[in-house]
Amino acid sequence: MAGRPRSDIDWNKVDKFLQAQCDGVSIAGILGIAPLTLYRACQREYNVNFDTYSATKKAEGKELLRANQFKLAMDGNTAMNIWLGKQLLNQRDQIEQRITVPQVHVQPLNDAEQLEISTAIGMLQQDNESNGDIHTEPEGGSIE
Repeated sequence: MAGRPRSDIDWNKVDKFLQAQCDGVSIAGILGIAPLTLYRACQREYNVNFDTYSATKKAEGKELLRANQFKLAMDGNTAMNIWLGKQLLNQRDQIEQRITVPQVHVQPLNDAEQLEISTAIGMLQQDNESNGDIHTEPEGGSIE
């Protein structure tokens, strides 16, 4: 049975694209082949489905990036040192906030003042009972 000749796939290129977090459809497009051709070739070459192969190479790419960032930081890149410190060491910029709240002095009522208030409340309640205009309880009854 004659068919199309198999495309030679440059797996080094595929690996680099996967490490750069590209997906299979994009890589197949760059290589000028159908995605299914790439997926079948992966199964044939490495005896693993493309999703598994892709996940491994993408993880490698992330670790290469992390190692490169660390190298930049160790070589004295101040911005990278600060960024990695925040990401890996939970370091944060210190933001100082001061809130000034005025002090309020509360003085308890003496006995005479308490009696005065109680008397005033009593008078209001008496007026309410006789007049009906002044309400000391919320509408709908008392709060329990």
